[in-house]
Amino acid sequence: MANDDLDRRFSWIITILAASYVLATGYNLATRVQSFERLFAGLGADLPVITQFAIKACNPIIVWIVSIAATAFLVIKEVKMKRATAKALVSTIVFMLAGFISALVSTALEIPMLALMRQIG
Repeated sequence: MANDDLDRRFSWIITILAASYVLATGYNLATRVQSFERLFAGLGADLPVITQFAIKACNPIIVWIVSIAATAFLVIKEVKMKRATAKALVSTIVFMLAGFISALVSTALEIPMLALMRQIG
């Protein structure tokens, strides 16, 4: 019994950390991408396809909807799933997916900046 209680607590801790990370990542994407979009528009630069995709996909409304839905999914999963190890695994996967998306968008935004720096010398 005590082990089950410990597993449940551990699972909730992982879920809270993953949900916090998802929301923080959503906030960063929603605000940072818009700043880069304004910067690139001011430069009049031709953007690579991946950068254009990242800017369009990171519309603040879409980012917030996805972030809140992922957070709700994490909480609902805690209530509906039975096995603590499966719950922790799902939370870890969502956490890693948020990190991957964040890194992908960051890379897409850095590409034109690096190209500009190369042109400047």
